Amino acid sequence: MTRLTISPRDWLGWLCLDPDGPWPAPWSASPLFITAVTPQRSGANLLEIEGVMCLRPFRPQSIRAMLQIERRGETLLHCQWTENGRSTPVVLSQLTGGWMAQHCAQLDRTLRFQTPILLGEPLSPQSRLEAYFGTSESEILEDPWMRWRTASGPTAAASTHEFSCEADFKGIDAFLILRGMPIDGAEFKWRAAVEPRGNGGTLHVVRSMTNTPVWEWDFVRTEAGIAFRSARVNTDGQAYLRGRDGDECAALTAIVQQMLLPGSANTAAGKAAHGLGHDGDQSLSMPDRPQLHPYAAAKLRRHGSEVDRLLRDMHDQDHEFGQTSPTWAISFDAADLVWAVLMSFGLKQDNRDIRNEIAQQIRTILEPYAPMLDRQAGGHDGK
Repeated sequence: MTRLTISPRDWLGWLCLDPDGPWPAPWSASPLFITAVTPQRSGANLLEIEGVMCLRPFRPQSIRAMLQIERRGETLLHCQWTENGRSTPVVLSQLTGGWMAQHCAQLDRTLRFQTPILLGEPLSPQSRLEAYFGTSESEILEDPWMRWRTASGPTAAASTHEFSCEADFKGIDAFLILRGMPIDGAEFKWRAAVEPRGNGGTLHVVRSMTNTPVWEWDFVRTEAGIAFRSARVNTDGQAYLRGRDGDECAALTAIVQQMLLPGSANTAAGKAAHGLGHDGDQSLSMPDRPQLHPYAAAKLRRHGSEVDRLLRDMHDQDHEFGQTSPTWAISFDAADLVWAVLMSFGLKQDNRDIRNEIAQQIRTILEPYAPMLDRQAGGHDGK
């Protein structure tokens, strides 16, 4: 029977079996990258292991441990692990997707979200770990901020507005936020990385395609994790359309959770705000909902004032949409935008045929939503 062996450059699953040992949950399980294995002459099945423990408080850590193998199986090694003078029972396992999902669930969800699919096939756990952490000891231990600085950003916003945005993250959640998401790719709309500073730092969130800095979120380290208290948002209207402070806090926390902590049930990221629009008197009225997808929140911030304007037009009896149903008003208003763009690009249009055709197609799509739109708009008996 083939038995599990340990070699340099292996990825293994490390699981501490002593709940009162030096590494209690959530640090009792971690992917382990092996860099050196040295058999010891002083005893049978005694090895010195060197490598990197990926999940340790705040960041990965180099380790050197003595490994006394007690039982060797096909996919498992039961052993006594001695590190820094302390000994604890440990199981080393072949690293599989099932092991990751069972013992490092939040890290596994983050890896699956952040690492791409290759040729339509899911990546192996080892490939995902290498894409996320690196392929060598130096890469795994490297500060992600240094990797970002030598790549493409972030640049500082010319002017910012400070607002309150409080959230506390503990354990693995704090670890994953500190790792950030410096990965650059067209499939991601946002990137994030932490700039360390003293006993805390700043989480920078930028748009991927333009490298535009949008938010800076300051935090301090605590005994249990990290605590955010205030943030800044880019006030350049050409780069980013800023909303109210509450909207910005909701969008920032939602995007951080989606990117860095997908599926987490333990974060204090807060709920998305209702009614995302511009500053001032404009606000988009929306029914209560527990959570708003970050992409949807971004579109609501961008187009919120236009929706407010359309609602006002629909309640203005002297406006062309004042006597129409919501589906009619939405369809023709959207068609007007398309028509205007086409004419701006050089389309010669002597009549409104193309605008009317586009509107009718949109109206057909919206018909199943007509009852809901009528209720939200206050009811219309128009066309």
